Amino acid sequence: MMKKVLCILLSLWIHESAAQSTVKDTLRDEVNIIAGYLDASAVIVRWVPSTPAVWSYSAYYGYRLERCEVDTLTGDQSKWMPLGDTILKPASLEQWRVLVSQNPKDYYLQAAGQAHHGERRETGKTISELVQKSDEFRNYYAAAMLSAEFSALAATTSALRYEDRDIVPGKLYIYRIRSLCPVSTLAIQEGITSVSTTHFETFPTITFDHIYEGENLIELAWDKKIYGQFYSAFNIYRSTDKGKTWKKINDIPFASTGIKNEELYFFKDSLDQNYVTMQYQVEGITPFAVTGPRSEMITAMGRDRTPPTAPYDIETKYLGGGRMQITWTVDPNDKDIAGFRISRSNVANEGFLELTHEALAPEARTFTDTACNELINNYYYVGVFDKEGNVNVGFPEYGTIIDSIPPSPPTGLTGAVDTNGIVTLTWRLGSEPDLKGYYVHSSNRSDQTFINLTGHPVQDTVWRDTLPLNVLTEKIYYKLVAVDMRSNYSVYSVMLTLQKPDKVPPVAPVMIDVRNEQDVVKLRWYNSTSLDVVENVLERKSAGDTSFVKIYSCRSDMAEGSFADATVQDGKKYEYRVYAQDDASLKSGFSGSVSITAFVNKTMSPLSNIQAVAKSEEKKVILFWEYPQQGDIHFVVYRSVNGSAYQSHKTVKGRTSLEDFGFKAGDIAKYKVKVINSNGWQSDFSNEVSATFSAN
Repeated sequence: MMKKVLCILLSLWIHESAAQSTVKDTLRDEVNIIAGYLDASAVIVRWVPSTPAVWSYSAYYGYRLERCEVDTLTGDQSKWMPLGDTILKPASLEQWRVLVSQNPKDYYLQAAGQAHHGERRETGKTISELVQKSDEFRNYYAAAMLSAEFSALAATTSALRYEDRDIVPGKLYIYRIRSLCPVSTLAIQEGITSVSTTHFETFPTITFDHIYEGENLIELAWDKKIYGQFYSAFNIYRSTDKGKTWKKINDIPFASTGIKNEELYFFKDSLDQNYVTMQYQVEGITPFAVTGPRSEMITAMGRDRTPPTAPYDIETKYLGGGRMQITWTVDPNDKDIAGFRISRSNVANEGFLELTHEALAPEARTFTDTACNELINNYYYVGVFDKEGNVNVGFPEYGTIIDSIPPSPPTGLTGAVDTNGIVTLTWRLGSEPDLKGYYVHSSNRSDQTFINLTGHPVQDTVWRDTLPLNVLTEKIYYKLVAVDMRSNYSVYSVMLTLQKPDKVPPVAPVMIDVRNEQDVVKLRWYNSTSLDVVENVLERKSAGDTSFVKIYSCRSDMAEGSFADATVQDGKKYEYRVYAQDDASLKSGFSGSVSITAFVNKTMSPLSNIQAVAKSEEKKVILFWEYPQQGDIHFVVYRSVNGSAYQSHKTVKGRTSLEDFGFKAGDIAKYKVKVINSNGWQSDFSNEVSATFSAN
């Protein structure tokens, strides 16, 4: 029996804690405590170890429960005094067996005993065995906690509850619980709480939110946010004799899993039969394992909620003159049929109106609609209902009236687009009596697929469309299709072409390069990629100018544009940028501007005093020179080794010497140097110097 109860409790715990498993894994090692003044005789103190480890170590080493009194006027606190035994520990196995024999129906006491003293799995060696051992340990902890929640005897026997009867009404007491586990083994934080004995703690009477009478089922519901503050679980009682006798119908305390609804508790009672009157009451169970007051009695019964089998083999036959005959078949074994109702609509899934003002008899298998419209679609529902009012319907059946002639294509399609992109289309109304409306189709290209813009047929001859203006396509194309009540479609109308207003500026050009070449400043850029560009414009501003001026333009026939500005002055700084303009006079943004200082035939003075010294021991050459000019200049060193061609070797900036390594005995190194400034001006080569390394 104990193992059975333990399994039931674990099942409940798994449901309750599934959504909180991650949180529980991160709990601190502590003992949580609460206290309640429930009657004049005692204060009930409850504590809960936060983790399986805290529970296990505390059960082994024990707890110490202490109390002090606080003067409510001065705030002074008395000394802590121990309560009960000096060390509170769970009862021994023998003591537990005695208590179980004395309380055979306290299954929570049995489950708690199994959790504390049940056989443990030997520690395994594999990962799987270790996981199983860990899960078993957590399950025993969960069973012990739940048992203490719902049984005062189980909580007391587990050393998780104490009744303090040495109290004085009107006092304020503080309670402290400490685990006696050594800190070196596990540091466990103590728990502390306070309670006033001025007024008894009361618990609310539960009021049902609603009751549902289902088929062989009664569902009770009450508020979770209100009553969940006071109660951990609930007991549900049922009576079949108008409240004279009651039976608790939950084997274990009922606690909602929160899966169905976060606002309400739901309890379902399965019944053997319908239409038998039942009475119900519910009471809450507090964390002190004390029950609150029972609710008021409510009455309910199970009811027939199963509708008859839907009619099938539904057939329609048009008799002419607006008359449609409907026939159907029902399950001959269904004896609960009370009658039929017939409904009609011009669409398949909505808008059905009942035609039978009085229900048809249970024997009826045919009905004639005398007012169906030949010009529209006619769909029929055959609904069957039973004596309880449960209704079922078959699939809608289409009343076939042969019409395969489509309407004529729409004519007179015209339209206009305003500057905001609003399109107004108009056309002539067709003359067909069964005309249902028009579908508007459009495309951005005349040779591509046209898309239906209207979800339902337009029954007017005017329709408006809104075009996005931030697109590159210049035209929009429209066609119309007419449709009749039998869903016959016409061919397309004549296509209408409309010009879109141009609100999109062209893509900006991109500057590629700017440089000094001989007597000009040479510029290159990528022209705008927009198709409607009429020109790409190059602008220039010189130092001291307040604005740019146009100096050149070109069309976008070529991917690149270029220009050689021969009007520049030597040493003057210029800034250049490019923009594009389309056929609607819309300008693009500017390319990134570039700046350059122009120069014409400028050179630097060459070096004339360069020297080279070979350091054979260090296998290096020391090269040094002087240069009188200052500013942002650098020196490009060219080298030839053992008669090889001169190559650019190193660039030196900010100094006038160079140490060149990596030589061997017998090498001959020759050098020339050029001077270059930030404007790209450069000198001729210096005189050649050489350095010879002695042979070994």
